[in-house]
Amino acid sequence: HFETYVRQNHLKDIIALPGAIDVLQTLKKLGIPTGVVSNKKGAFIRAEITNFGWDHFFVSIVGAAEAAHDKPSGAPLLLAIEKANIPHPPSDIWFVGDTETDLACAKEAGSPCIFVTTPHSEQPYSEKYSPALVVANCHALNDFLLQYSQN
Repeated sequence: HFETYVRQNHLKDIIALPGAIDVLQTLKKLGIPTGVVSNKKGAFIRAEITNFGWDHFFVSIVGAAEAAHDKPSGAPLLLAIEKANIPHPPSDIWFVGDTETDLACAKEAGSPCIFVTTPHSEQPYSEKYSPALVVANCHALNDFLLQYSQN
């Protein structure tokens, strides 16, 4: 019953994080391939991406149960990199996340993590995972990307 309810209602009240579209547009302009790794079922996350009109931003999408293991394992990130046919090692791929599960996934895959904090972020994340960068929101992430691209 729960899955039926979610399937029928998950797009009704979904909203993007403020500034998320700016980040995606900046990454696209910079020619940086972008993917999604989620613990949501693939059909749900793909429907959400389509609902926002964001399909053209992503070269790879990996949902729950599509890799050998779900996050916090690094397997879905490694699969996303493989599906995107990116010729770089995970250590060259930035993983942006907002949960401890994302930090653990990046660490296991060997990718530097950019951590976007939320009001629910657990504070020991820095000590335990050492993210490469911590930003307060998508606007700050976009500012970083614009500054990074100028260097």
